[in-house]
Amino acid sequence: GMKNIIVKNIMEIPKLKPSEQRVLLFLGTVFEGEKPSEYQIAKAVKMDKRTVKKAIENLKEKGIIE
Repeated sequence: GMKNIIVKNIMEIPKLKPSEQRVLLFLGTVFEGEKPSEYQIAKAVKMDKRTVKKAIENLKEKGIIE
């Protein structure tokens, strides 16, 4: 099946900003296999929605998430 995004990107994780690491961690655990909204992610990671939005944009630019 599809490889977990954390496992797949293990070498990239240290290079990410803390906010990006946190979002990625939650996407690979709590939300694995789901398509949560930015609001759901922000609530789960207890971060500002704008911070989450930026982290998601950065993760997409880096090709870590789709």
